[in-house]
Amino acid sequence: MTLHAWLSLSQWPAMTLSIIGSWYIGDPGRKHRRWGFAVLIVSNAMWMTWGSVDHAWALLVMQVLYIILNGRGLFQNTAASAPQSSSTRRASSAGSAEHR
Repeated sequence: MTLHAWLSLSQWPAMTLSIIGSWYIGDPGRKHRRWGFAVLIVSNAMWMTWGSVDHAWALLVMQVLYIILNGRGLFQNTAASAPQSSSTRRASSAGSAEHR
């Protein structure tokens, strides 16, 4: 089997990882969402490999944009899990009390 044929087969694990990552980002738990975004980033890289082999330039551009968006999601879910300082919690509580 040629290298091109092996790289062409990468679309199947990429598709599988895309489905698994999408499942996990729908989970209410931050830990699963973080894993979901990480898995999606790996699948985006795999799609880029396949797209470059088949010269699918629009797919490559789309996957680069998806990596940026998934990186943003990963960062937001990681930053959101960092413990808040007591002053941040007080400010947050005061702000939510004003809107009641």
